[in-house]
Amino acid sequence: MCSPSPGKRRIDTDVIRLIESKHQVTLMSGLNEFMVKFAGPRETPYEGGVWNIRVDLPEKYPFKSPSI
Repeated sequence: MCSPSPGKRRIDTDVIRLIESKHQVTLMSGLNEFMVKFAGPRETPYEGGVWNIRVDLPEKYPFKSPSI
């Protein structure tokens, strides 16, 4: 059995960390495509705001940036 590529391991690690954070994460199609809902930081002009972003991680992640 083949071990996962370094890029796949990195995606697994980064996405699991995000899921374990205080942000709401909704997986769309595996770990490469997901939505993140987060609140604006306290004591900033963004406080009280809520944002939803869609993240697509490319096959060459982390050497290629995600699409937001």
